Amino acid sequence: MLKRLFSAITHLRTNPYGTPTNGGAAIVDYSITTSDINNSGTRIASGAEISLFIKVHYKRRVSAPIVGFELKAVNGITVFGTNTNLAQTYVSQSLKGEMRLYRFDFRLPLNGGDYFVDLGVAENDGSRGGAIMEVRRSIIHFVIETPMSYEFMGIFDLDASFSEIPLGDGKSNTDSVTEVCQTPEESNESH
Repeated sequence: MLKRLFSAITHLRTNPYGTPTNGGAAIVDYSITTSDINNSGTRIASGAEISLFIKVHYKRRVSAPIVGFELKAVNGITVFGTNTNLAQTYVSQSLKGEMRLYRFDFRLPLNGGDYFVDLGVAENDGSRGGAIMEVRRSIIHFVIETPMSYEFMGIFDLDASFSEIPLGDGKSNTDSVTEVCQTPEESNESH
């Protein structure tokens, strides 16, 4: 069962940071959900699986809609951004007056801190981003929380692992790193 974290119908009415352009469509609502029942409000655990829903009202016929989002760190650095055009995902045409609901699913393996999300809808005109119909900048704000037992530097958790590799008697300096890293098959091929 998905847990609805927050929705923004009230935010959309009051947030002055929308960037309407040609007016062909409007983002009228959004919602973020997660299956992690420990998340609450706008606080999300690092690594949580997220579903982002975007509801769009089309004010005219749009033959090739593009829907996307951009995730930014508090300092404005783009952590990730995508849209249906970049992802080469087909979006069916929309008619004047139609409402459409779209969903993006992703994981948030981020370091603790504040993050913001831009939402956008455009029409495919052959360019990467399309002809923008509306963008809502920093419309979503949430805080990523990392467990105290696991810390890392930077923005993104690469889920790195570590191991120590024994070197014979531990005193010899004769093996090169290349030799140690070779599989037995590679070692036989080089001789």
